Amino acid sequence: MEHYVNICTNSRRGSKCFATKDPFFNDEVVIEKTEERIIFTHPGMDHVGRSSTCTKQNSGWFTFAFSMEIKNGKYFFDEDESTEDVRVIYLADQDQ
Repeated sequence: MEHYVNICTNSRRGSKCFATKDPFFNDEVVIEKTEERIIFTHPGMDHVGRSSTCTKQNSGWFTFAFSMEIKNGKYFFDEDESTEDVRVIYLADQDQ
């Protein structure tokens, strides 16, 4: 899996902009952030809480804006922990 996430500052809102070409994000996602990583999952039927829906651009990128303390950069999905149901990025493994 060679998928990655680009994160940048959204200048109009002061939030962060998330962009990826990974088709996993064509569906609604739940975002869980810890100090070390961010975990993306699809909400189950019994899910209670917030979820995010990405916008698919004509270029094939899936994007959305969010409020989170995270450095701008390119984050690769961890191949060992990411599956068809989960995507994981480690915050220390970024390419600036």
